[in-house]
Amino acid sequence: MKRIFALAMGLALLCGCGAVGSDSQDTTTQPVYTTMPSAHANTATPAPTDSEGEERFQLYAQLPKDDIYLYEIKGRNPQSGMVLFQGNSANYFSGWKAGRRFNDLVDIVYHDFDGDGKREIGVTTGIIAGGSGPSLHNLHILKVHEETPYPNPEIKTIHYTEYAFTCEDVTDYFKKRMTWKRGKEANTLELKIGGQTFLAQLRPDVVWNEEKGVVVDHRIHFDFREDGTIAFSGLALAWFTYSEQSQGLGYFNADVVFDGKEFRLINLAFGSYREN
Repeated sequence: MKRIFALAMGLALLCGCGAVGSDSQDTTTQPVYTTMPSAHANTATPAPTDSEGEERFQLYAQLPKDDIYLYEIKGRNPQSGMVLFQGNSANYFSGWKAGRRFNDLVDIVYHDFDGDGKREIGVTTGIIAGGSGPSLHNLHILKVHEETPYPNPEIKTIHYTEYAFTCEDVTDYFKKRMTWKRGKEANTLELKIGGQTFLAQLRPDVVWNEEKGVVVDHRIHFDFREDGTIAFSGLALAWFTYSEQSQGLGYFNADVVFDGKEFRLINLAFGSYREN
């Protein structure tokens, strides 16, 4: 409870201390507490409430063995985002979003993703497109940037460098690399990316909008496997000419590789809807 109280005290000062979000790769996050948080119990601590009895923080994901806990800021608090506790350090991520009723869109792991011998924190956050539409994931990898005394030399504050692979990044990734053309068979498209060609089926009763082409911007998911690898899936869409409607062609599936600075998709596969 002391830890969350310290969090609340720190959040009250965020507007005045110029807390930095974590949307860029080279930006470190700012600590959000002013007093030493106490050790966290292995069970979730009830969140404090505001004057109207509404919870202000919600525990979304945790790794109790590693003393890592992720909270969402909610209720009538003027700030948004999420707060990550690792040991005695707390950091605020203004760009991390997760609706309170979509807990399944948040996951957290502690693993050496880039093979440098040091573990990083991996987090997936999620949103619901259009409020009630299909879910989208964002992938975040946090590398320890530095550990500095704050404010007492005996207290270490962890600063991270965040590397993000967002749903917008995925759309851009495919836009830059994927080409398409009509297939030799009727009502088909050939999608080419990474030296591989995949065949997608078009509905025979509609006319494809060739100017809009094919995009991957729907139902983008990242999932952490038990072995520490990261799975990706994303829905490819084609557009009709007579309306703003789109047709789901099928899912791209791949493995995500993080080299310490950048993300890549390898082992790409594609499953057409019409094949299932």
